[in-house]
Parts: sequence; C-alpha cells; structure tokens
Amino acid sequence: MKRLTLLASALALALLALPLLALLPGTPAPIPMALADDYQPWQGPYNSPGTGQPGDIQQLVKQLRQLIAKAEKAKAADPKFLRDLKNLTDSYDVPSQIFFDNFSSGQYPDSRRWNVTAGNWRIVTQPSPGLATRVGTQQYGQYSNNNNQNVLTGLLGALIAPQGNTQSQNQQGNGYAGISAPVAFSNAFSLHIEFSASNDAQRLDMGVYRNNSDGGYFLSYMPTAPRGLMLSVAVPGQASSAIAYSQGSLNFNGQGTHALDWKRDRDGRMIVALDGQQIMNVTDTSLRKPFDGFALGNSGGFYIIRSVAITGRSY
Repeated sequence: MKRLTLLASALALALLALPLLALLPGTPAPIPMALADDYQPWQGPYNSPGTGQPGDIQQLVKQLRQLIAKAEKAKAADPKFLRDLKNLTDSYDVPSQIFFDNFSSGQYPDSRRWNVTAGNWRIVTQPSPGLATRVGTQQYGQYSNNNNQNVLTGLLGALIAPQGNTQSQNQQGNGYAGISAPVAFSNAFSLHIEFSASNDAQRLDMGVYRNNSDGGYFLSYMPTAPRGLMLSVAVPGQASSAIAYSQGSLNFNGQGTHALDWKRDRDGRMIVALDGQQIMNVTDTSLRKPFDGFALGNSGGFYIIRSVAITGRSY
C-alpha cells in the first residue's frame, strides 16, 4: 500500500507541475486545446467499478502504461518525462508468468491459446504428455544465410495468415510446420521450453515476434550443424541475421528431454542456457518494443514440446 501511494503521488506531482512549467521563460508552448480536450478524467482503480481494489498495484501500472502510450501517440509531453515515467512504472511492475502450457490434455493444441500456421501438431501422452510435430527431413544446405532468411521469413509470414485449427498440410507438402501463441509481453522476458528431438532432426525454430511482420528474435536448433544453436534477429525492411552461435554441435541423438532457457533484460542482453549450461551471452537492441507472441517452426524431424513457460510483464 505504501509503494502504491508513492507511485500515485509521484505521478500526481509530475502532472501538477506541467502548468507551472509553462510560465517559465523558454518553456515550450502549452499543449493545444484541441489536443488537451482529447483527455477525459482518468477512471483509476479507485473509481472504476469491478476493475480494481485499493492497493492493486498491477491494475494501476496497467492503466498508467495505457496513459503513457496515449500521451506518446499524441506527443502530449516531453519524451524525457515520459521515459522517466516509464522507468518509474517499471520499478513497480514485477514480472510474472504470462504463459504456460504443458499439453496435459486433449488431442490437439488448445485453439484458445495456439494458432496452427502450417503442418500437423498433435498432443501425445506417451512416454509423457507433449506437443508433437513431424516433418520429413530434406537434403539441402539448411545452414546457409539464404536459407535462414527463407525459413524466418516464412515463419513470420505464416503468423499473418494462420490456417486455423484444421491440422491440414501446408502448401509445401510436408516441408514445414508452424504454430504460434498470440500472447503480448514485455521486451524483457524469460522463456523456458522443454523438448525432445528425433535422431534425424534437422531444424526447430523457437521465437518471439511482433505482429504484421514487424520482426522478432529466433533460436534455431540445428543438431547436425557444426554449431548447433543459432540466435537470429529479423528486423523490418532488412534481411534476418545471425547474432550469436553456440560452440560445437548439439546433437541429442534422440535421447532424453532437454531444457532451454532464454532470458532477455531491459538493456537487450540475452543469455541462453541448455540443460543449465550457458551457451550464449549477447546484446542486441534492434527491437525495443514489447512482443506480440511466441512461435515454433519445424523444418525437418520429429519433436515433442513438453512445456512452454514465458515470464515477463503483460501488455
């Protein structure tokens, strides 16, 4: 309750200071009346029935983010002030689990949480529950830059027009399978995924993306490649590019379930660990906005996804 009071007080003082600043020499012109009239009395958690209770910090933080976004779009305040307000809001916004699925029931992925974009995805129960996908292996240079560009472009493109819950084959026959979870979360996040791979596995892509082909980051597991894990970034208007690799091959030879942990902080630093051992540590700030979802793409082999968990700040 004390932290909530401090946050609300800081915001109130900042907003009350704006009219006084307008009286100082050299201060920018006040906000045009037409723009100011666009704002209505804020119905915060104390005034909105059924939307929050006194002391509900997360509800206040959510509404503050909406107010900041509206002010940014309308250019209604100094960008530096909005940046500081964002940082203050972040300090009260504790990351939490945004998404979790261990595929423990049903025959197909829950259509309320997953969109099948290509190929076949089904839930299996033996030897333990998981989301299974199989794509025939192919004979081509799957590790070239051009092919990486094609795979990631195809994965992002499929997110725009998913095939729905039909479980039909994609236009390339058995050449690809994709699935996505449209869940919004912060640019800083933590992803935990457990999966197993067949002996003939070729490539499994796991990524976070923005809608409308607005880019994303992708981890590509390629067990027969000289460097078995690749981290790539897809930036709008540019070719996708690899920004980090693991050292040496990572062929599981069809044995066991493996845990992949991928963490990204507010400064763009990403740390990737496999089975508890760190294999990547790199910083990239090409994409700074929140993400709109998580996606999986199978370009060859049989995989079982045992669980997916995403921790971050909701948007």
